[in-house]
Amino acid sequence: IHEDDIARAVVASMTQAHSHQKRVQTYNLADDLPESRRVVMDHAATLLQNSNLEIPVRNDKRSLGGVRASRRGRDRKRVRNDKLVQQLLDGRPLLYPTYRQGLESILQNHDAPWWSDKK
Repeated sequence: IHEDDIARAVVASMTQAHSHQKRVQTYNLADDLPESRRVVMDHAATLLQNSNLEIPVRNDKRSLGGVRASRRGRDRKRVRNDKLVQQLLDGRPLLYPTYRQGLESILQNHDAPWWSDKK
């Protein structure tokens, strides 16, 4: 899920909780195309390889991950976002409905931090 959609969800949850005095809710933050972490990371790597960006390479042991990173790569969990979209965003769609659109936006705007007006 893209950082802009995460921010929208966080602000909406705080606004709803404050304005409706409702019981605290838990929401899964996910986009419309659930995929394994490996598929998403492979897509990100392909985008980076096809870009003109100079990507620094880390060759230390921390970059290799370890057991936890290996498990995350094989993870098969899927999360639905129906409650997020219907209740929290009042039926409005995500700005970046899939990880593909989100990653492409981040790559295109890599020099504009989320807090800037450059987007």
